[in-house]
Amino acid sequence: MRKEDKLRGLVGGIVLGFILMSFFYSCFALVIAAEGTTDTRWDSLFTEESPDPCCWHDDSGTAFWVYMGGGIYASVNDCYRTTVASGCKNDCCDTSYTCDTTANRCISSEIIDCGDYRNETDCIADASNVAVSSVNAKTDNLGYCQGMSIGEEWSAGDGVFCGNYTNSCRCAWKSGKCTADYNITKMCTSGPSEVLGTCSFSISELTNCSTGFRTMKWIGTWTPITAPLPDGASCDDGEKNLPCPAQLSFISTVGIIIAVILLVVLYFVMSRKKKTNTKLKSKKKNG
Repeated sequence: MRKEDKLRGLVGGIVLGFILMSFFYSCFALVIAAEGTTDTRWDSLFTEESPDPCCWHDDSGTAFWVYMGGGIYASVNDCYRTTVASGCKNDCCDTSYTCDTTANRCISSEIIDCGDYRNETDCIADASNVAVSSVNAKTDNLGYCQGMSIGEEWSAGDGVFCGNYTNSCRCAWKSGKCTADYNITKMCTSGPSEVLGTCSFSISELTNCSTGFRTMKWIGTWTPITAPLPDGASCDDGEKNLPCPAQLSFISTVGIIIAVILLVVLYFVMSRKKKTNTKLKSKKKNG
């Protein structure tokens, strides 16, 4: 094989390798972004009649702008709106991401739980949109922030039926800590709704990210307003191992390693193919 052919093959392989590295990096970053997860105003989203949007998050923590009149739009590159529905936030990003209002796009944050906030202002603002994921992590991702029904419906007489529903997930500042809260509200087919109480999850232990994961322990506290915790609702103490934001750099490295391996394999395949073609041409010429 001529040196020019080898050089051309190597350059082509390197270009393709960079394309593959970019592809793998994008894929892994998208996976992390999707896993990562907040709608603190789910109840107002369905009761507020407004032409303006409200931020909504699915169970994975992915954010969208939702319009009451219809229409759901990704917010990752359109995270700030000057006008939103009453009670809704002006920014809208995936869990553990914050809105860069200058570039109007979401950027990564080191905050992954309400308990990471260290002051009341940051806690209540929840710029990293972690309220939903913070509650989900402690309630087995049952969808408490999306209005889950607790127990069975019951008749209140005169054709009126009632049920208990979870809602209003938020980060709240209590006793010098940022807690992950949700309400349980009694709603009936007729008449006003009634908040029965609030469950607050406060972090009791949170280890450092020295191994790519950290241990989180929490205490669940039910604060009754009018009733005890309904049967079937989750407001318990618990413990979990959670991935750290630094995992992203590790996964990106894996993507690069895979791309380099594919680059090497591709180079040898191309080199072997060219050698075979050269031999065939030489054989035909001599034949």
